[in-house]
Amino acid sequence: MSGIYDYSTTPVDNGNVLAGGTISIAEGCPAGNLNNAQRQQMADLASFIAAPTVGPTTGSTAVFSGEVVAGLLTTRTGSVGYSQIYPGSSTLTGNISFFSSAGTIQGYVGNASSGQPIPLYSSTGAGWNFANGPLTVGGSAVWTAANLTNLSQLANGPGYITSVSGTLGYTPANKGGDTFTGAIRRDTNFYMDIVGGSPAVVFDVGDYIYYDRTNNKFVFVINNVGVASIDANNIRGAGNIQGGLGGGNV
Repeated sequence: MSGIYDYSTTPVDNGNVLAGGTISIAEGCPAGNLNNAQRQQMADLASFIAAPTVGPTTGSTAVFSGEVVAGLLTTRTGSVGYSQIYPGSSTLTGNISFFSSAGTIQGYVGNASSGQPIPLYSSTGAGWNFANGPLTVGGSAVWTAANLTNLSQLANGPGYITSVSGTLGYTPANKGGDTFTGAIRRDTNFYMDIVGGSPAVVFDVGDYIYYDRTNNKFVFVINNVGVASIDANNIRGAGNIQGGLGGGNV
């Protein structure tokens, strides 16, 4: 029995479509055929309501020119993988879900809150495969190990430091032998520097050791007072120099 999707939108072409062409309503047909045609149309409509199909029964594509309103919509032919379109709610968008032939959900697109990004969710943890074309976000390419073969491809720079001083804002010392232009500091009061042409290690304000290059001697300063010095021949002190762990003057 033919169905309503076999009917033509051109009236003259409907002369022999009812019941597979067995009921003719062409010009000059018997009067009884008109009664049979009416009955057949009622039967076709009842069959469609009982088991509606999308598209003609011949397998060609149905074209919708307006809004299609449905609840859960499943696209499936036999026992194979399929997809379902779920309606949304007052707070969430709908989603398109994908299932294996066993009916196990593989992932979905949708279920976003109003104004929020739309999720792309993998239910099995297998992820998503974007194949046969580049992936872009906001019109910009997403770089991967497959399409980023040279850092010069990046429009905003090569992705690594090309100028150390330009990036850091200063020129760092080179372990190969650069010269510092200022003190080497651990904190505000502890640093190494050149003081009056002599290298010095400063421990605190007024407390430091320096090497007198002119006279070839070390000088110890405490509280801004030179308390001792050592050269190749002598150890001198402003007061007594105690020796040994138990004390005693030298």
